Amino acid sequence: MSVKQRALILEDDPDLLQALIRQFASDVPDWEVIGVRDGVSALQTTHSWQPHVLVLDLLTPQLRGLDLLKQLRQTEEGKKLPVVVLTNFDEPGFMQEAAQLGVADFLVKAHCNPEEVVSRVRMVAGA
Repeated sequence: MSVKQRALILEDDPDLLQALIRQFASDVPDWEVIGVRDGVSALQTTHSWQPHVLVLDLLTPQLRGLDLLKQLRQTEEGKKLPVVVLTNFDEPGFMQEAAQLGVADFLVKAHCNPEEVVSRVRMVAGA
């Protein structure tokens, strides 16, 4: 029996978070998906639940996405975790820093829909 894919979504907008969770349920119903709305919860959930892929908003309460990613990259599990950044904050400096931290994909919210997000996450996860 294969292990179910697990995706963790960090998104502070409750409507978008629910839309993404619904899209995952529709497109990949065999995946386990957890959504959180702040960086501290995402960090805790990543350590305890060990997702296969992380969808990361950069501008989140309590702990910003890049700060969360820096902390994750300091652990063995976190170094290997594929990350898809999903944000409207597309300043080149942040995009470059995200790339240096090993982000697998970078999506701008205003230019994509939940279906595309799920598709790109599946590609990054190899599923």
